[in-house]
Amino acid sequence: CSSENATRIKQWLSLFCPRWDFFRVDPVGKYLGFFLGPGGGDKQWDGPVAKFRERAQGIGQQDLPLPLCAARFNSRAVSVLGYVAQLVPIPPRFASVELAAGSKVLGFAPSSLHRGAVFSLDRWGGVKLVQLSLYALASRIRAAL
Repeated sequence: CSSENATRIKQWLSLFCPRWDFFRVDPVGKYLGFFLGPGGGDKQWDGPVAKFRERAQGIGQQDLPLPLCAARFNSRAVSVLGYVAQLVPIPPRFASVELAAGSKVLGFAPSSLHRGAVFSLDRWGGVKLVQLSLYALASRIRAAL
């Protein structure tokens, strides 16, 4: 998508569809919550990840018992990502977002536990946090089925 191509499309529209002369030609457009076009890229995840981080931080600041924090994280924060995750794979940078959010909810420093440990505390009698990368994969499989 270049300005040259956009100009050609606008010229074609004005010639063959004069009523669409006002039509804007952009490298990306949002439709039903998804960014379509060559300019979409990681933009898909900007809004959901920001909302997810905000919710995880809010849950961590409430000083609730760990089981309640885990329940709120699983139901209110993780669910934010499910809609986009149905069609768009999560970006590689997401592992650090996942670790930071899980640590925040549990009240740990982000570097104190490995990502695998944060999301497997239930194996040793701790709380169960849903691992976002697995949730996203499950959303894509469910959508494909």
